[in-house]
Amino acid sequence: MLFNSYAFIFLFLVPLLAVARYINPRYLFGYIILASVIFYAQWDLLHLSLLSTSIVANYFFSKRLSSKYKKPILALAVTLNLMPLIFFKYSFFLSLSTNTYTLPLAISFYTFQQIAFLVDVYKEKIKDTTLREYLFFVLFFPHLIAGPILHYNELMPQAKKIFLSLESVLAGTVIFSIGLAKKVLLADSLSPIANQGFALVQNATLNSLDAWMALFAYSFEIYFDFSAYSDMAVGLALMFGILLPINFNSPYKAANLIDFWRRWHITLSNFLKDHIYIPLGGNKCSKQRQLINLFITMLIGGIWHGSGWGFVLWGALHGLLLGLLHLKTAFLPKMPTLFKPLSIFVTFISVTLLWVFFRSPSFDMALKYYEILFDFSSLSFTAVQLLLQKGVYHNFFVDTKLFILTLSLMVVWLLPFNSNYFYDKKPTKATLFIAAMLLMTSLKTLASTPSNSFLYFNF
Repeated sequence: MLFNSYAFIFLFLVPLLAVARYINPRYLFGYIILASVIFYAQWDLLHLSLLSTSIVANYFFSKRLSSKYKKPILALAVTLNLMPLIFFKYSFFLSLSTNTYTLPLAISFYTFQQIAFLVDVYKEKIKDTTLREYLFFVLFFPHLIAGPILHYNELMPQAKKIFLSLESVLAGTVIFSIGLAKKVLLADSLSPIANQGFALVQNATLNSLDAWMALFAYSFEIYFDFSAYSDMAVGLALMFGILLPINFNSPYKAANLIDFWRRWHITLSNFLKDHIYIPLGGNKCSKQRQLINLFITMLIGGIWHGSGWGFVLWGALHGLLLGLLHLKTAFLPKMPTLFKPLSIFVTFISVTLLWVFFRSPSFDMALKYYEILFDFSSLSFTAVQLLLQKGVYHNFFVDTKLFILTLSLMVVWLLPFNSNYFYDKKPTKATLFIAAMLLMTSLKTLASTPSNSFLYFNF
């Protein structure tokens, strides 16, 4: 039951809100827990049993982190949390098994969220919680599948005052509609262009121009896909009067990679900083050690996304480039910086080029893709060939690609097309009208095309 589906919107969300309107506020908490269980159960009952076991086990451990043995208990709990994740996600990669297993939906997200909870209990940031409250914290359906990764104290003080009002539902619907439009109208339109380009690498029929178009298409696809989920999660929570933390803040407007990682998957970046980078020593050590800590953190961030060597190298290269930026800041602080629009463009190109490792199914294919990208003789020949035809727009497929890529670029850099813009604002009539148009257009599109899963469901 995808957020971007008729089943979710009309068979789950609308009835959920309609019934919630008439439920006694003191029962609304339990009602949402039940709804969240139903939401997750329709994916796979076996996976629900794994999630349930994880919740019960972690709640059990949390109640024993006040004893004098709390450090070994925490170590044991974290290890047990990571074991299913390693088995399902990395066993084949580590040659622990010759079989492949279906990755349980959201296992990476609910594992990290519960580890964060245990660490907060260990640090006495959380004094006490009931099983009912803990169930809500883990299961709350807007963030369950793909984040944001929450701390208990971010969510539960709001959840204990949960309410449903016309104003909150309208505000949430505006943000949800923006997210749905990003997914259905943009991300899903970019997906075929990216998929075709990366598929053509295998039979060596891809030219340089199409390779660049496919790579830009994937760069915009993953941007809009993840931004869409983040917006829809924020919008759904807001319908119940809960403000989730912003998880995506126009990362392609970042002027450097350091800024990019403060904007992309913000809650994951914060988790890696709090639970890996800082425990390793963070920046409270020598510059050499700080760079090593940063590299290890980004390497683990890459591995978290997947088990292939491409993910490992993707994380490692981000770690290396971030290290170089920190060195430049430390030793060449007076070095002139690029004109900001140029800095944004260079950062975008750097991030986009690194997506090749992220998207390619194998390391060898990634190298082949780079080879085609930088075959400039092929690029020049193809561009001239297109111009010698009846113009670029003579070829409808090329025309379609250019249109959607240009539109994506304009939305990314020219529009405040982000939930942050509407996050704490009361919807105006104009805003509601725009949201209604986006919602109707998206629903009309969904009527004729199948719902596509979110990319981050794979991680």
